[in-house]
Order: sequence, then structure tokens, then C-alpha cells
Amino acid sequence: MAKYLFSANSLLLYVLFLRLTCAYHPDSYTSTCVIPFDEFRGRNPFNRTIGYGFTRVEEDSQTKNQSYVKNHIEDASGKRFGSNYSRAEVLSLVQNRRAFPNLPALPPFAPVHTAAGEMCRNHSKIFLKEIQELKMWALKMYDASAKIPSGLLNGNVNQYGDFDECIKIDEVVDQNIYSLKDGHIQGKYCMSYIDVKAHDPQNLELLDLLQSHYMIRSNLSDPGHRLPRLSSINWGFCVPSSCSAKDLEVSVNDVVDNYVSGFDLKLSVTVNPEMCYTKHSWKEQINAASIFCFLLLASLFALIFFATATERISPLYWDRKGWAWKVTNSFSLRRNCTQLMSTSAPADDIKCIHGIRFLNAIALLLCHKSMSLLYNPFVNRTAMTEALSYRWTVIARTAIIYTDSFIMVSGILAAYGFIKDLDKEGKLDVMKKYVNRVLRITPNFLAIILLCTYIIVPLGSGPLWNLVVKHHSDLCKSYMWRNILYIHNYFGFEDMCLTHTHQLGLDMQLFLVSPLIIYLLWRWTEAGFIACMMLGFISTGMRYIVTYEHQLSPLIYFGASVSQLFATATNSYILPTHRLTSYLIGIGVGFYLRRMEKEVTLSKFQVFIGWSVSLAMGIWAMMGPTQITDMNYVYKEHDAAFYMAFSPIMWCCFIAWTIYATSTGYGGFFGDFLSWKGFVVFTRIAYALYLVQFPIFFYNVGRKRSAESYDLTAIFNIAEMLAVFIASIALTMIVDLPAQNLRKTFFPETRQRERNEDARPSPEVEAIEKNLSIPGEVINGTDTRRRAVG
Repeated sequence: MAKYLFSANSLLLYVLFLRLTCAYHPDSYTSTCVIPFDEFRGRNPFNRTIGYGFTRVEEDSQTKNQSYVKNHIEDASGKRFGSNYSRAEVLSLVQNRRAFPNLPALPPFAPVHTAAGEMCRNHSKIFLKEIQELKMWALKMYDASAKIPSGLLNGNVNQYGDFDECIKIDEVVDQNIYSLKDGHIQGKYCMSYIDVKAHDPQNLELLDLLQSHYMIRSNLSDPGHRLPRLSSINWGFCVPSSCSAKDLEVSVNDVVDNYVSGFDLKLSVTVNPEMCYTKHSWKEQINAASIFCFLLLASLFALIFFATATERISPLYWDRKGWAWKVTNSFSLRRNCTQLMSTSAPADDIKCIHGIRFLNAIALLLCHKSMSLLYNPFVNRTAMTEALSYRWTVIARTAIIYTDSFIMVSGILAAYGFIKDLDKEGKLDVMKKYVNRVLRITPNFLAIILLCTYIIVPLGSGPLWNLVVKHHSDLCKSYMWRNILYIHNYFGFEDMCLTHTHQLGLDMQLFLVSPLIIYLLWRWTEAGFIACMMLGFISTGMRYIVTYEHQLSPLIYFGASVSQLFATATNSYILPTHRLTSYLIGIGVGFYLRRMEKEVTLSKFQVFIGWSVSLAMGIWAMMGPTQITDMNYVYKEHDAAFYMAFSPIMWCCFIAWTIYATSTGYGGFFGDFLSWKGFVVFTRIAYALYLVQFPIFFYNVGRKRSAESYDLTAIFNIAEMLAVFIASIALTMIVDLPAQNLRKTFFPETRQRERNEDARPSPEVEAIEKNLSIPGEVINGTDTRRRAVG
């Protein structure tokens, strides 16, 4: 029937959205839609008006070829009315609560398909009947489901409905009237995913606008917890809680199949049971483990309050040399705040390292924020993706090089510290280095795992909450042991607990092999450099070959798929063998900084050539592949493989020259900026910043209730960025610094040795026994040792 009423494009829009909300008649399984009459007057062979301005078309599913049009609005006396009624008379009936169900363009939907459960069908029929009587609970259930919006061709396709209105529905109907065993009806909110496929060129052009130019292609089988499924439509339904996700899925698919058969259009609807919510869903997340974590957190806060309050108690009550005082005082906010805010640095600090960390950490923060924004239901999502096609946006798409900066810095600091120990003692206590490393990074790591697994999940709700928050919790419950052993990056990206922490496993594994490489450089320098060159060559070749053969992409281009990006992460991005090149360059730089003369003289020409060449390398790594910003870009294996292989080398050479030039006095104003002592404070919270940003971003995505308009300022959400920095400071003050104070309390030889290595400890540092670092260590975004070139 529909093929006589609509053109192809009009059909596509109406089938996608109007048909999903078509009602089943409560007394017979007849699919019903109300279609705006005036808009299609010239194309409607049935030129009969029902009510005011609508034509009602009913197509019996048993007799699809015998379509008919009939009037179906009755007044209280049973008199059927149509064009004989004036506008005033129709409005009068609406006001008298007699004609409302037949007038809206979007009739109520309920799962009354024969495949649905009996209780679901019964409650759905009650809903459809009582909405005709304008019962408030039924109106709310209808109102809470998503409706057709404006701006579909601008990407406004993701409709959440009203999450809170739905789950608050709680009604008890008369069991005698409806002959039910259970007349208790509650609202259940379900988020459905809809995939749309077409082949006709006209329809493809329309879908391109609906799907915002396919910035990231996806299908319903792709995981959506880490990268958004932008090719899928998110559509919220409010149904009785007795209906399962399967009941809803079968009913929606039946409506869809009934109306798209015979057209160049294929719709697939999926309703995941995990994406259905009731008002009591949060209680399912409370268990013994979560209660234990809440109690542990409360005990930690109590200990911090006690330690801070008693710090100045007279020695009459505290033996300040005893273990009890040292352990308790490790948690003092006053002591830890002093440590955190101190700008003092050790005598041989590489000052510009702190500024490099700051710039790369902020760049990654904004890139990660941009990715999380793609989950949000923007009313102008197509305009947003078009804005992302500007050439300058490539600096966000090449975010992989910013992680190379941290890997390289890790290698620099490992070599810089180890060479100092070897020069002084002629040997390395490798086991002690490993133990200190684990003790240094595990407390924060374990804290964020427990926080995301057991504490955050019961503290919020929303249409995407289970996808971006609870799903990560479920993964951690199953696989957190991999994280604790720092081997989680070897098990793929899809089932990883807290995917953003893959860098910790990678960095730990590189640190484990670094003593052997560094000792080789120290003992046999030429042979060591040859070995590093060979390893770097092998690592570069592996990146090129794997990228080319598996068609991976380190960059997000228009048309990149979720499966391709996950494969890139699993097969290359998170593997130490593929990221080894940056680490080896860092080791070489750290070794050279220890061996170079204190006074280095360069001519102006040498400085000019050094900065020119290094800047060219850095700009190529950051902005070279600008062609990927074109919406018509076609993936090329060689281009992707070449960039994957050589961009880390180019970028690390730029960073290496920046450190060398700044350390020798040829950094200019840029070097002075990087060496600003205030960045030392940021270094102490950088590790926590790296850990907390994604949990905060996804927490806000999960709580998002409605669509908003996108503009560039959405990336620079001041409130959210402030929350990230506050959470970073809190994690550092509550977990990181107390843990390091305890480490130095129980390993006093480490503290004393670090003290002796500092040529100029400040009185403030001396007084509070400040030393947050381990020689030769580095973590992503954290200063883990005392080192530098003056």
C-alpha cells in the first residue's frame, strides 16, 4: 500500500522513523499508521479525510494486497465521524478526552506480537486501551518513547525519549476488569539499535546525510563500549516492565519488515537486554564486593581526616620516630598538599621534560574528549562531522604520536637513571628496580580499577549507562587479573578491562627489558647502538607489514570502521614490539644526555638547521596525512603503513632535538616555556590525569538524557575539564602520595639513597622528606624519578 502513497525518498524517511512507532490494534494484530494528509494530498489515491488534516491507512497483515481506508474515530454515542465534522467539533471531542488516540501523527507502540510473552502482551493491550481513555500512566509511557524529530538530514537521528519519565511509571490496574493475575505495571526503558542499508543511489545519498557522512562505519555486531557505533540509530522505547528485550525486538522488527518489503531498504533492529532499565536496576549492582569497596573508601577518608587532624599533636602523645606516627602521617593532607605544590626539583633534573609531558597530556585529553563526544545525540551531528572535515582537524586524528611522546620519555628517564647508577656503582640492582616500579604505579592503577568496577556503576543511570559504564565494570570483573599482572595488552582491545590503561602494560613490559639494553650501551657502546638500530629497524618493519597486510589504520578517516580501528589497536597499537622504536630512541637520548659535555657550543647555522629539520619532521608526523580529513577519502594500504611505520620516528626526532636544544641553552622562548618550574606540579598529577579522564568522560556520556547542539566549545567543556583535574588531584592526594610515603617508610634505604643523589634538596623538601620518584622509572604522565640536565 505504501508504494502508492510515497516517493522513494519520502518512503525512506517515513519507514525509518514513522513506522517504528506504528501501533498494533489492541483487538486484532493490524498494523496502523496515521499519515499527515495535507503533505501528500497530491499523491494520495484515497482522498478521504478523517478528523482534521489526516488520512488514516490501515493494512491488515493477513491481506496485504487488499488495502482499505476507513474512518475510525467515534464520539461518545458511537457515531463515526470524518469529513462531516468541522474543525471546531473535532477540537471539542479532543477537549472532552474522546478523540485523542486517533489524532497524533505517531500512534503509541506496544509489543503485542504473538511471539511476545503472555504477560507482556496483556500489559501492552492494557496500555493501548487505557491510553484511549487518557489515563495518566499510559500517557506518560507513550510520551516517554522517542518520537520523530526535525533535522533528520542534519543527523538528528538518535532519539532517547524521556528516560526518567519512563522508569518512574508505576501503576496497579484493576485485576478484575482485565482478568489478570498481576495488575502491577511498571515502566521499562529500552535503547534499541537500528542499522539501515540501501543500494539505490538516491537512497544512499539520503542515508549519507542521516548517518552524518559515515565518519565511523559500524554494524550491530561491533562492540560499542569504547568506540561509538555511528552507523546505528539509537531509538528509545518505553514499554511495560513485563516485556523482555526480545519481546520488543521481535515486535519492532515485525513492524519494520511489514513496511519495507519490496523496497531497496533493509532495516535490522537489535534490543540488547543490557540496554533495558527499570527504576530498580541500580540495586542489581550492589553486592558484597561493592559494599566492601565503599567501606574501604570510607575508611580511607576517615584515616586521612584523622592523620590531618592529629599531625600537630604534641610528641607527648606521638612518638614521631615510631612506625605508628610514620604510617599515619603518610596520609596527612597537609603533608601531601605541601609535597604536591612544591616546585623544587633535584639537581640534575631534565627540566623541559615536565613541559613536554604537559603539552602531550593536554593534547591527548582533548583528543579523548573529542572521541567521547561522538556518543552524544547531537541535533546537528551531520554539521558536526562536516566541521571535522577541515584540514586542521588532522592534529586530533594523529593522536597516536602523542602517546609515542610518553613512551619515548619513559625510555629517556630509564636510561638517564640507570646510566647514573652504573657510573657510580658499576652494577644495577635490577630486582629492586622492578619492585620499586610495581610499588610506584600499582596503587593508583588498582584504585581506578576498583572505582570503575564496583563504586561508579551504582551511582548513576541513563540511556547509555550500561554500554559505556557498566560494560567496562563487567569486563573488569572478569579480566582485572590481567591488568594487575600488567599483561592486559596481550589479550586484545575488545575485552580489555579499562582499555585506556593499555599503555601501563606496554610501558611495564618495555621497562622490564630496558636494563639489558642500557647495560649493553654502557658496557659496549658501539655494539649497544648497533643492537638498538637493528631492534628499531625490526620494529618499524613489523608496523609496516602488519598494517599493510591487515589493512589497519592508525588514523580515523571518513569511512573507517569500528572493526578496523579495533584491529589496529589489537594487532599493533598496544603491542610493545610495535612501539619499541620510540622507547629505543628515548634510551639513546637519555644515554647521550649523561655522556655529553656540560658546555655545548653550537653555531647559529647549526641551531637553525637543527630546529628547521626537527620542526619539519614534527609537522609531517602531526599534519602530514591531511588528505584523511576529506569526506571522500579512499583508504590506501601503503599510505597507512608508511605513516604507521615512520611517524613515531619523525615525531621522536622532533622531541629529541627539543630536549637536546633546551638542555644546552638553545631552546629559545619555547625551551624557556617548557622549562617553567610550574610544570613540575602538573607532572605529579599527570599519572592520575591519565587514569581518570575516560571514566569521567564516559560517566557523563552515560548520564546524557537528551540531544544538544554541537559547536566547537563542546570540546572545551569547562565543567568537565575542571572535574578531570579535581579528580586527578584527589586521586594523587588520597592514594598516590600516601602510597609513596609508605613505600619510603618501609624501604628507608631507597629514601636515603635518593636524598644523597640530590645535590640541592630544598629545605622544604628536606623537612617533609619529599621524594616522589624512583631513579630510572617513568609512567605515562608521571614524574617517577629525580633526574635532569641543569
